[in-house]
Amino acid sequence: MKLQLLFFIIGLLSYLFFKKNKADYFFYIRDEQLLPLLQFFSKKIIWEAHNLPKNKKYYLKYWKNCHKIIAITQGLKNELVGGGLLADQILVAPDAVDLEQFSKVKESKEELRAKLNLPADKNLIIYTGHLYKWKGVQTLADSSKYLSDQELIVIIGGTKDDILKFKNKNQALKNILVVGHLLQHEIPAYLKAADILILPNSAQDTISKVYTSPLKLFEYMAAQKPIIASDLPSLREILNGSNSVLTEPDNPEKLAENIKRLLSNKELADKIARQSYTDVQRYTWEKRAESIINFVKFNLEMA
Repeated sequence: MKLQLLFFIIGLLSYLFFKKNKADYFFYIRDEQLLPLLQFFSKKIIWEAHNLPKNKKYYLKYWKNCHKIIAITQGLKNELVGGGLLADQILVAPDAVDLEQFSKVKESKEELRAKLNLPADKNLIIYTGHLYKWKGVQTLADSSKYLSDQELIVIIGGTKDDILKFKNKNQALKNILVVGHLLQHEIPAYLKAADILILPNSAQDTISKVYTSPLKLFEYMAAQKPIIASDLPSLREILNGSNSVLTEPDNPEKLAENIKRLLSNKELADKIARQSYTDVQRYTWEKRAESIINFVKFNLEMA
């Protein structure tokens, strides 16, 4: 058990022990490990599901006893319903984005590149996020072998160890720039400096294929740049042929073909960028919170 989880449990037990009126609150949690403990005190629990543990059968009774469940993808909900939960108990609420962070960036693409010390004469293909295998970043790196020197793949994110491993594995590739970790408020400027944004998730992992609702997806849409994403059920819940180019997962050559296709077709690139920005207006944190509150019907008379 993680130390931070242990401290949380100790604090929670102290709170529950000393609190006199336990009828005026709900627990909203993501960690299913807390469910057995919390349900000892209350059934007024809302669990937000981001993935499912391997021992699903063990947790099934605790999920059934939750007041409501929030699933970040339809794929997650389908698995839970398939396990015996009621569909009405579960709301699908994808992740979201703070659009204001992007509207604050007023500079042009050229001005941003000068400010961020990015090359003005290259086509920038940008990825943000972790470098986990299921994220498909190696597929993006391998796609550079099929691109010209005019294209530069920019990788933003990753832990120090993962960045070191990635650099060592790809040191022979000359058209890759690894920026490393950035603070959240720095990311919009980099995304708006891009020509294309890439979401190369692998099809070889259930998290990637079914469960994930990537924050970067909504950030990409808010950046008003064309998106190329792996054609996976999880991503198709948000993306389609009108707001992105969907590419065969785990296929670097096909990814490179689609990169070249967008770079050579400005009309298509602009069209899908406009549509994705229109679509992302539905996925703000405010609207997500509102839908969850309406679903839960948060008041003291429930359950």
